[in-house]
This record gives sequence, C-alpha cells and structure tokens, in this order.
Amino acid sequence: LHKLGDLKVWINALSQAAWSTGAGWGLLLTYAVYSRKKENPILTSATLGFGDYFASLLAAVTIIPTVFSFFSGQNLAQEKVLEVMKTDNVGLTFIWIPNLFSKIPSGSFFLALFFLALCFAAFSSLISQLELIARIFMDCGLTRKKAVFIVGISCFALGLPSAISLGFFNNQDWVWGMGLIVSGAFFIFLVLKTGPKKFREEIISTSETRFKLGKGFDFLVKFILPIQLIAMLGWWFWDSYSNDPGNWYKIFSQSTLGTVLFQWTVAIVVFLGFNKIISKKLSKKNEN
Repeated sequence: LHKLGDLKVWINALSQAAWSTGAGWGLLLTYAVYSRKKENPILTSATLGFGDYFASLLAAVTIIPTVFSFFSGQNLAQEKVLEVMKTDNVGLTFIWIPNLFSKIPSGSFFLALFFLALCFAAFSSLISQLELIARIFMDCGLTRKKAVFIVGISCFALGLPSAISLGFFNNQDWVWGMGLIVSGAFFIFLVLKTGPKKFREEIISTSETRFKLGKGFDFLVKFILPIQLIAMLGWWFWDSYSNDPGNWYKIFSQSTLGTVLFQWTVAIVVFLGFNKIISKKLSKKNEN
C-alpha cells in the first residue's frame, strides 16, 4: 500500500490509461465521427474506460500470480522473481511469457494462440489510429484511398526504426508515453476555451442524451484536472532531472529530460503549422 504514495506509480498508470483507452491519442475523435446523433457520449466513455481498466486488471491478476508461482517453483529467490516482474513489457511479453508457456503441456499451441490474439489486438488498434489521421487528409479533399495509402506508408516508415532498434523503441516509449498526457492537456485546453458549461450543455449533455453531466464537471475541468496535470508533470520533470542532473540536457540520449522536451517541441511546432494549413483549406472549402 505504501506504493500508492509514490507519484511514479500514478504517472505510469495515467500514461497507460491514456494509451490503452485511446484518450491520449485522440482516438475517441475517430469514433465520434461515426457515432449516431442519439449516441450517449457519457455512457460510451464510461463503458470504454471501465472496460479497459477491467481488462487490464484481469490480465494483471492472471499473469502476475502465474509468473510468481512458476518462478518460485524454479527455486528462484523472491528478489529474482521481482526483477522479472519489473522488466518492461517487451521483456515480459517476448521473453518470460514464452518461457512460461514452454513449461506447460501443449505450451507451443497456447503460445501461438496468445501471440495471435496479441496480433489481432494490435491490428484492431491500428485501424482506428490510421483512420484518425486519414480522416484529416480526407477533410482536406483527398479521397479515402489516397489518404489511407499516404498514412499507411508514412506510419510504416516512421515505425520502422522502432522495429529495428530496441534502443530507439525505448526512446520513443519514454518520450511519447508521457506525451500522451500532454496530448490530453490540449483537450482540457479546448474545453476551457469553449467554456466547460457551454461544452457540457451544448455538446455533451444535450436534450437527446439520457445520461447528463452535472455541474461537478465544470469544477473538475477548471480546477482538478489542470492542477493534477501540472503537479504530475512538474514532479516528473524534476524526477527526470534529478536522476541524471549532469546529462539532462542531452537531446540525443535515450531517456533524458532533454530528448523529451526537444521532441515535444518539434512535434508541437510541426503540428501547429500543419493545423494552420488545414484550417485555411477547410475555410476556403466552406466558403466555396
């Protein structure tokens, strides 16, 4: 229970939630495009969030006790078992899980099913991610076929270095794991700029929605979420700096504060410029 007082635990949980629910990616925008007018965004969001958390919890209570039981039976010290559990997702998924399946009857068959399910899960997530970007190009006037082709080739090219180099992959995981939280901050800013009350009454809790948000939503967006965001990011910046104060500014290192700030800055500048171009094209399109 003492771990609940560790901000790093909350940071990791928040970045994981931002990733797995698609909230940090903006994937809900993709789903919203195809939702019906009478769709209830409150119920849908709640179902998505709780469903994701339940699936993660179910996976944890299934895998972690199994791994502990298996390695404890191999006469490994508890410290060694804890080291195994502390390995990143790559090590746990591609090293220890196969090792675990190799020790059970018909393990090869179940291991193949495991990776097949993992492949389908990744592919289903990829569809919505590609659609999110392709939708933007389609709004600019491109056909779906051209938009999907451009996005698919671009994502393949940008993702290739991570597939080839584990070091590059870890760098991108380090940078954009927290970047998803910053991405979520832009959505908070959007609601604040629109006005929490106006956003709640005219966009979310319309006359056609069955479940409605109360005034607590306004307080949450105005105060709680910004304070939480500033506190957690501020602590993370300080923790990243204090862990390596002599090299924090190095932008080409794998896991320094400097590389995070550099890549975030480049991405924000590029996307803001791209956003201006798209806005101008859409304005001209609407005028015509």
